[in-house]
Amino acid sequence: NRTPAVVAIVVTFRRHELLAQTLDSIVHQTAPTPAIVVVDNEVSSELAEQVGRLHPDAEYVSSGDNLGPGGGFGVGLRHAQDKHPKAQWYWLLDDDSPPALNALELALDAASAATSYGAVGAIGLRGGHVKHGRIRHDLPAGSVNALTPADFLLVDGSILSAEAVRRVGYPRADFFIMMEDLEYSLRVGESGLALLVRPDDGSTNLYQGSGAPWRGYYQSRNHLRLALERRSPAWLIGWLIREAAINAHHLRHARWAAIRYRIRGAVDAVRKRMGRVVEPVSNQSTSTA
Repeated sequence: NRTPAVVAIVVTFRRHELLAQTLDSIVHQTAPTPAIVVVDNEVSSELAEQVGRLHPDAEYVSSGDNLGPGGGFGVGLRHAQDKHPKAQWYWLLDDDSPPALNALELALDAASAATSYGAVGAIGLRGGHVKHGRIRHDLPAGSVNALTPADFLLVDGSILSAEAVRRVGYPRADFFIMMEDLEYSLRVGESGLALLVRPDDGSTNLYQGSGAPWRGYYQSRNHLRLALERRSPAWLIGWLIREAAINAHHLRHARWAAIRYRIRGAVDAVRKRMGRVVEPVSNQSTSTA
């Protein structure tokens, strides 16, 4: 049976086999099967047909272009709001994240148990804190035994409340990739809604995203843009410390391309050049010079 209370939103880009694994895990949840929205970050008739074969009731939505995770989830959330206006939760998943078969049940149990924290914005498996402008991923998966407040969450695998979307809108498409979940969850938390990390449920993340140098462009640009928009000296110092540490590591290993990408990202942050600027190249590696 389907429950309209939850809509699973999966964003995918040219990873049909991984998507099939993730959809299969969603369909076989111990909780009632949620409505399913698959956001294709391009236009693929082949994928639309595949989604229909995997789950006849799944809704295929094309973004029309590669908008990155932030833009893709924004497309999915808008669609879900329109087609499932009574939904209370949105379950956000990357295409390489097959959830444990009890993942949704445990997430909803956590939501029921979170009443002592007031209104809840999102509950995830991983997150962290921001202290004096420095981002600390100090709540990795499996690090807590009970619901734990966080300053930010990693969106993948999280359940996001409909109230959060009503208050703050959607993730920023102009970030394209990297830091978009940090920025969004910070907005949710600052709206007065609780952000919570829950105990690990055994979900799998295949982490098919590469460590390619081009990703450093977006991480550097979006982090600095966030610091500049907040007009926060602490955030700016946090960015400088992080950049110095990362570039020192690249320098020791003669990763010149990685350093160039990060410098270019910083320049574009100051210039307010946002969106998809550097094209993702899946076959690059961190050792590319």
